Amino acid sequence: MLTNGLMLEPDIVDQMKDAGIAGVGVSLDGLEDTHNYIRGHKDLFRQVLVGIDRVLNAGLPLTVITTVNALNLNELPSLLALLLSIGNYRDTILIFFSRYLVVSLPRAFVVLVYGQVFF
Repeated sequence: MLTNGLMLEPDIVDQMKDAGIAGVGVSLDGLEDTHNYIRGHKDLFRQVLVGIDRVLNAGLPLTVITTVNALNLNELPSLLALLLSIGNYRDTILIFFSRYLVVSLPRAFVVLVYGQVFF
């Protein structure tokens, strides 16, 4: 299930788990100011982080999806550090954008740029 994270309230997350949802993909397009600006919603970033915590606490597999652009490119390392600091972050983070593919696994951060690998 893919979501912008706005409706990840406790009862919704419980229903998702009870329904056997295989995993949750949440969009997070930068740090607080950037994400809120891109998504056009003042407090969405904080709501997404609360939702991410609820999904992880429910034991549902989580993927964070970021569409990288000029506004958030320099924030990627800080965004990854934030996600890893949330707690027992045990799932895959996928960050996609047109010319690059960034794949982050727990405790690893790899950026593929035109076939070159950067850590």
